[in-house]
Amino acid sequence: MEDFKVIDDYLCVKLPEEIDHHKSAYISENADRLILAEQVSNVVFDFEDTRFMDSSGIGVIMGRYRKISCFGGKVFAIHADRQIKRILTMSGLTRIIESKRRKKMIEIKPQEVCEKTGKGFMKNEMSMEFDAISNNESFARVAVAAFVTHLNPTLEELSDIKTAVSEAVTNAILHGYENVYGYGRHGEVRPVCCKIRDGKVYLRCRIENGVLYIEVEDKGVGMENVDKAMEPMYTSKPELERSGMGFSFMEAFMDELEVESTPLVGTIVRMKKKLKCGDWVKMPEGE
Repeated sequence: MEDFKVIDDYLCVKLPEEIDHHKSAYISENADRLILAEQVSNVVFDFEDTRFMDSSGIGVIMGRYRKISCFGGKVFAIHADRQIKRILTMSGLTRIIESKRRKKMIEIKPQEVCEKTGKGFMKNEMSMEFDAISNNESFARVAVAAFVTHLNPTLEELSDIKTAVSEAVTNAILHGYENVYGYGRHGEVRPVCCKIRDGKVYLRCRIENGVLYIEVEDKGVGMENVDKAMEPMYTSKPELERSGMGFSFMEAFMDELEVESTPLVGTIVRMKKKLKCGDWVKMPEGE
């Protein structure tokens, strides 16, 4: 549960367990209100309870930094675990914020790596569709995490997968459907393209030979220039404080990324990741 406290010249923001597009607007709006009302110069983001953050969280920090740095203020990040610190480093935020690590995490060692031949491994598939609303971002990443659990992924692999899925689903909702069934910066419903598309996000996953394949599809407005959209720091919605790091995170956290998009038809994001799986994943000999 997020919490906001003003102590002397510092605004302390206790961040929630998960930070995605759905939560980021609320955090930003409340932080800005207190920065203005209390005239604070510094903001402290406390990640003690946070276990997941995608590029929406980067936008929250960057936005607050821009507001207070012009008059000498600073932004601090405390109690960040390994994955959060990794995301902060990838985004370049460690150059502008002071960060302290909470404590050394206990890493779970992966079980025996699958046989090099890949013979005898189980195959599994799942697919789902859901409304293009921001509430479903967390549902999508939890569903994929549950789907790969039987492969006994490492904590880092699981975090990578959840982050990539969250970015892809957020793009589908925010850019594919212009957030028409979700909530904008101030809660408004956006009418763009809702008359011509069904407002659904399609998620398909497949595991084969220890490799996870993910597809996230929307039937929204599509993109005219995919290469431009995939450039780091590029965003078509700067008014929503998007960091423009979505595709960069997908590329960094997954082994392969492919984006196919056609204007007024939709977009398909395909991702692939090789997992370290235990011996118990293998099918019995002779089956």
